[in-house]
Amino acid sequence: MKKIMVSSSLLLAIAIHAQGWKVELILRGIDVKAGGSLQAGLFNNPDTKWNPERSFRSVRIKVDKKTMKLTFENVPDGNYAAAVFPDMDNNGELKRNFFTLPKEPVRFSNGQRIKLGAPGFKKCSFQVSSAISKNVDLVSYLPSRACFGG
Repeated sequence: MKKIMVSSSLLLAIAIHAQGWKVELILRGIDVKAGGSLQAGLFNNPDTKWNPERSFRSVRIKVDKKTMKLTFENVPDGNYAAAVFPDMDNNGELKRNFFTLPKEPVRFSNGQRIKLGAPGFKKCSFQVSSAISKNVDLVSYLPSRACFGG
């Protein structure tokens, strides 16, 4: 009987891995008073140019806590990067200035952020070969329009 239980547990573990892994983004430093929502994209292709519509997976959540967790289920092994796009006014668009830089703060995995342009995929990427959690600190680079605490 013990052999059957061990074998079935092993099969379950293999079946879970065949479907993929769980990737969690822990979003910290959110200013709840600003409201709005957050959209996060999980990217597996450097050619997507951080376009949320071309992400491997995306999730949109309403801001209601200072720290929030976004979960992507069934992510296959591979190289990924994450980007978090705020939407303070819930209009579904990222506001940009004259130079096409975002007016709303955007953050990327591995602590990367927009400077003179968006960081490259390689700087933001991380390997998924097991369940993983990544922290993304949402601290505004635009103090006068801060929507996330810092």
